[in-house]
Amino acid sequence: MRFDAVCHGHFKCNRQRLLDDPIVWVHTRDLYQQPGIAETVDMKHIRKHYYSSEESVNSTRVVAIGPELAFNEPFGRETLP
Repeated sequence: MRFDAVCHGHFKCNRQRLLDDPIVWVHTRDLYQQPGIAETVDMKHIRKHYYSSEESVNSTRVVAIGPELAFNEPFGRETLP
């Protein structure tokens, strides 16, 4: 859940986002929408923790505000090949 919000920019794992791979993005939204998952994901807390606790990676401790990820959109698994 935190890859696009944290790992992509903060840790420079920026070859490809989850959003850029339709199959991975479908599975991510499907997982998020499973009972009991969404209420454990607090993206503001995740961003704040990673961007403010890794001084060697982010010495300014500036916390990114995006991207806003639409985990609740219908995932449409039935449309995949």
